[in-house]
Amino acid sequence: MPVYSRSYWPSNQFGYPHNLRIFGPLISVEIGVPQALAQHLSSHNLPVPAPVPGVALIDTGASITSVDNSVFRTLRTQPVSIATVGGAHGSAQQSVYPASISFPGTALQGLDFNQVLGCDISGQATGLQQPLIALVGRDLLQHFVFIYHGPMGLITFAH
Repeated sequence: MPVYSRSYWPSNQFGYPHNLRIFGPLISVEIGVPQALAQHLSSHNLPVPAPVPGVALIDTGASITSVDNSVFRTLRTQPVSIATVGGAHGSAQQSVYPASISFPGTALQGLDFNQVLGCDISGQATGLQQPLIALVGRDLLQHFVFIYHGPMGLITFAH
């Protein structure tokens, strides 16, 4: 079982690792076109866009994974539908896209999705060098074991 773990030390003045609380559970990702679309493009002698690297926040409150709209513009991916989604600010219409999500630098298996939401999460701080480009929802989490160990400042993500 491939496992990814990340520690969020140093601790704050009370001995708790504050970066996990401040930034949340983060994992490096690459967002690309799904395998079926890549094969279609290749079979028609069209270029397959390179995956877009960034950071994802693991969001157990989200039922569906969301990816920043700028990623889909870079990939030149067109929406496949529109969804009405609810959140803290009420409901809104958002475009739905196909995408692949992989985890560079880990042994975790990437996944293709027929539906991820396009959203605007640009400018969110991650505490890392890369920008926040996705919110990992329960549709992706259902394929993994996820452990949030607050007192140790540790997350574990396994497939």
